[in-house]
Amino acid sequence: MKKRTKLWLACLVIIFLAGTGVWAMTRDRKADEVCLVARVTHKDVLREKVTGTGEIQALTKANIGVQVTASIKEVHVRDGQWVKAGDVLVTLDQEQYRQGLNQSTLGLGLAKKDLQNAETTYRKQEQTYQRYETLLKQGLVSAEDFQQTKLLRDTAFTTFERAIVAVRQAIHPLTLTAVRS
Repeated sequence: MKKRTKLWLACLVIIFLAGTGVWAMTRDRKADEVCLVARVTHKDVLREKVTGTGEIQALTKANIGVQVTASIKEVHVRDGQWVKAGDVLVTLDQEQYRQGLNQSTLGLGLAKKDLQNAETTYRKQEQTYQRYETLLKQGLVSAEDFQQTKLLRDTAFTTFERAIVAVRQAIHPLTLTAVRS
């Protein structure tokens, strides 16, 4: 099929679709709608009774939630009571958080002690390494003894770095617990 024929067909399809859209928007919709019209009259007695069921809903709702798991110790509001921002709704049992705080504090203390020991060991191994390096240059120690000293220094440094990470990890739960209580 030639390009010109394809172009004419595409134009015809577009014109047809546009015409269909215009027809759909402008057609007479009154035939689809049914209305019942009655004249209003005044009566002295109400003769019809209207009953119905329904559900009453608040104008605004607020979902309340917490990011901690704890038992509710005391509820300070009643169902349906008006509250405003800052009102205390419930008191949570904080005993498990106090216990967690104590455990985290002890863990941090131990991690700090381990860090001090690791730092002291690393500094001592660094000094030994420096001394052995000087002795190796003077030919007073073997290369194997120097390599062993270097390995001990590198191991002490790795232990020191791990102790730093352990202290940081021990501080993280304390930060979360302090914010929650």
